[in-house]
This record gives sequence, structure tokens and C-alpha cells, in this order.
Amino acid sequence: MTTTLTIHRTDLRSAVSYILPAISQSVLPVLKHLEMCLDPEQNQIELNATDIEIRMGVSLPAQIEIEGEAVLNCLIPAQTFADILGMLEGEQVQLEITDYDLLIHTGGSKTRLSLSTEDSFPPEFSLATNASLLSLSTQAFRQALGRVISAASTNYSRPVLNTICFDLKGRDLRLVAADGFRLAVDLVSVESAVEEENTYLIPLKSAQKLLRSLPQEDEPLAIQADEGRMLFRWGTYRFWASRMEGTFPDWRQIVYGADGHSLPGDARPFSREALEMAVKRAEIFARDGAAHLIHFVPSDVGMQVSGKSAESGQSEEEVACEIHLPFNLNGLYLLQALAGMAREFPHLHLTGSNKPVIFAEDDYAYVIMPMAFVEERVPVENAEEAVAV
Repeated sequence: MTTTLTIHRTDLRSAVSYILPAISQSVLPVLKHLEMCLDPEQNQIELNATDIEIRMGVSLPAQIEIEGEAVLNCLIPAQTFADILGMLEGEQVQLEITDYDLLIHTGGSKTRLSLSTEDSFPPEFSLATNASLLSLSTQAFRQALGRVISAASTNYSRPVLNTICFDLKGRDLRLVAADGFRLAVDLVSVESAVEEENTYLIPLKSAQKLLRSLPQEDEPLAIQADEGRMLFRWGTYRFWASRMEGTFPDWRQIVYGADGHSLPGDARPFSREALEMAVKRAEIFARDGAAHLIHFVPSDVGMQVSGKSAESGQSEEEVACEIHLPFNLNGLYLLQALAGMAREFPHLHLTGSNKPVIFAEDDYAYVIMPMAFVEERVPVENAEEAVAV
């Protein structure tokens, strides 16, 4: 009873690499395995891995030959399998599967792996029949997720902020992240409008793995969601994420003005490259303190950007951006905001020294709470949090 598969080595290696982030380091041995399911009629195999919170799967073509009773699924030790595939050469790889082991050979190389005899691998996730469906671009979604994810909280004591929020209204899907000191939001347009407004939360760790898994090339992305899970599908790839329960803060109240869609204050254009370099140089000195405190004060040129260290010195630099009052920001937060921008001249929105400072371009906005306008160095984690966040 032997099942023989012939697969392109690069395809198999790529598929196994894709699902590895879902392999769990749990004490449950079965979660350290990937599941291989065979479909002889379609000459196709499916690989799956899960850590319970997420599940990743991919399908790929294979030539399947069966002798005797078919072995249509097996559990393979994932990391060992990946390590072996990474060392093989040749265009094709042949896998011979029996009830207890897997023989891998290509060219003159042969390796035998023991298969798991457990039959308790978690079953395929499923969605409710009324699960919503969105169609959009993988590139647009990947860019938006990459822009906002740095603002998500890594503090597990506030689980609702340790998430990425999917805020859906009509044809607008906004991705939002916040940690109490900053908030980032970006817009992705979906192909068809939805009738009901919805909000979905997925854990930050799941979102980080999703971001790393999305393709570099643009292709259609389908997103489905029900009360418990979200499914992301592109090509032959699948990524499942469990939803987080909770109510995300009213981010619109924090970002927008009284009309609910306009950014507050006057939009002051600035050179993204000039400000980024000025902050980087000031950060060399500001990083000596836990607060990474960068000072911004009005000047004849526009604003002066400075960072100070009692031990090593200070940096002062002029940037052409007209401001009317001083403020202080965490330099690392500002650099993360600027890293998500592409335009040469984005905008700064300023309404008060102790009010949120907004950096924006198009539909992307990054809100940073100012730090107390005093010379003493206050650690970020001890700073007073803003309004609703």
C-alpha cells in the first residue's frame, strides 16, 4: 500500500515555507506537524498547518500514483520536512507515502521520515453560510496593513488594542490600529458595497503573520468573515484568523473633526525626506532617554527639530513647515509614521501643543499624542493616555 507523488521541488518547497508560520510550538505534538491531503482525481495535494488561532493552507498540483489501498492523508513533522526540502536539488521530488513513513528522494538522495500516527489533527475551519464576502487587491490591502500595524499595542493587559480593526462601511474598508499613544488608519476600497456596517478585530500576532504571508505581486484577494473567524484567500492560498471579541475605541472621534470625516487644523505641507532625516539625527541623542523625546518649535524657516542628551550632546535642524506653536513627540513613533508615506510632501495637522498631532497623506493618517511640554524626561509607558484610546 504505497502512494507515490511527483511534484516540482520549488513548488513544494514554497508551499511548505508558506504554512510554516502556523506551526505551533505547543506541547501538543500533533500541532508540530503539517497535514497533507491528496486528491487523486484532481492530481492535487493540499497542505495545512494550524496553531488553533490561525490556520494556513495551500493547494498545488502533483502527479499521484496509487498501489493497493490509497493513503490519502498523512501528518508530516513540519520543520524537519522543511529543512530536508531546503537541501534537495533537482527539478522534481518524489514522495512515497505508506501508513507509517514518508520516503523523499530526488536524484541520488533518499530520506525517510516517520509519520505521526495520531488522527487528532484539528479539522478544517468553516464559516457560517451567511458570512460576508469582500473582494479587493492584495497589494492595496498589504500596503494598508503595513502602514498601520506599527501602531497596534503590544501590551497584553489591554487585549482590545492588541489587535487590528477592520472597519467596513459601504465600499470602504479601513484598517485601524492604536496603542493609547498613537493611532494609524488607512483606507482600502472594496469592489462592491456592503449593506451593513461591520467591525472585525483580529489579534496583532495573526495580522503580523498575515502581512508576511501576502504575495508581493498583485492579485485578487477575497475576505470572508462570520462571528468567529476571518478567511483570506488569494490564488491557491488560504489564511484563517480567529476574531477577537471586544469593542474597539471610537477612532473617528480621535482622528477627525466635528464633521466626522475632515482632519482638524490647517494642513501644513512638509518635505517627508527632510523631516525624516532631521528626526533621525535628533533621535541619535533623544534615544538616550526612555521617552525618545523630540522637540518641535516654530522658527523663521518653519520649525526647528531637536533632540538632546545630557551625556552626549544635541542636534538642531530647520525644516520648512510652518507651525504656530511648539510640541514634543516620541521620535520612534514619528519615524514609523513617515515610513508608511510615499508622497514627497505629505501634511501635518496641528491644533494645540497638548493635542494630537496628525501626519497624513491621501486616506492614510497617523495620529501621535504629544508628550508633556517640559524638559524632564518622562518614560513613554508612564505618559498620560489620550481621550478615548
